[in-house]
Amino acid sequence: MEANPMMGHRGGVRVGITYPEIYAAQVKAILSAALELKRKGKHVDVQIMIPQVAEVRELEIIINNVVKPTAEEVFKAYGDRIDFKIGTMMETVRSCLTADKIAKVVDFMSFGTNDLTQAVFSFSRMMWRISS
Repeated sequence: MEANPMMGHRGGVRVGITYPEIYAAQVKAILSAALELKRKGKHVDVQIMIPQVAEVRELEIIINNVVKPTAEEVFKAYGDRIDFKIGTMMETVRSCLTADKIAKVVDFMSFGTNDLTQAVFSFSRMMWRISS
């Protein structure tokens, strides 16, 4: 088990690459809920954010192989469509260093300053817990 969720495989985009069915289920749930609300006359601004991205290729894989195809399946099943935005949480130093490339494939970026601070200063979350 990884003590530091910032390091390794769990919780981020790499989980979605390894197990695309997890992200597909989440996209399906989000878009289905939004379409159900649309049927009830409600308007929902949908934004899907991909976490823990380190480089643009990870985003391209998830967007092109999971998010977009799943969205098309949902739209076909409902016989309706909605607009939605795809973005990423900029939580790694690498993602920030390559933000110009990442910005070309997403609609928005959100910066995870807690995780970035931890990464830049090499702080341990365990140390934060001990000293708190």
